[in-house]
Amino acid sequence: MQGDCPGCSSELAAGAADGVLRCAHCAGTFVPRPLLESFLATVPAEAADSA
Repeated sequence: MQGDCPGCSSELAAGAADGVLRCAHCAGTFVPRPLLESFLATVPAEAADSA
């Protein structure tokens, strides 16, 4: 999985099995949207409201 870093627009390299993208230039980590949405779907709504 490849993408562009939202922080510095450099190319991101796929992380380990977790699927998180890591930027070698600004050390940022970004979760791909489908992965983020699937994670949020597992979090109870009450927990999201209190955050």
